[in-house]
Amino acid sequence: MNTLILDNLDIAVTRAWHSAGRIHLQLADGRTVSVRADITPALAEATQEQRKDMRILPFSIHWPGLDEDITIETLLKLGVCE
Repeated sequence: MNTLILDNLDIAVTRAWHSAGRIHLQLADGRTVSVRADITPALAEATQEQRKDMRILPFSIHWPGLDEDITIETLLKLGVCE
């Protein structure tokens, strides 16, 4: 589990996945945040398999097949909390 300190809050992403055209982040506090999967040009043009192949890094989510990274802070700011 990786932890990001944002506005004096510890934000820990425990899981990341792609489904139904959205990228989802499960946070350690139980919340789920999701954003549209076409958030960047690289992700908009990616195949489903490329979108699903993601890694949680300390401060970002990385798609190795696309050489694409989005910071967790950006995903939290743009995401919808479920």
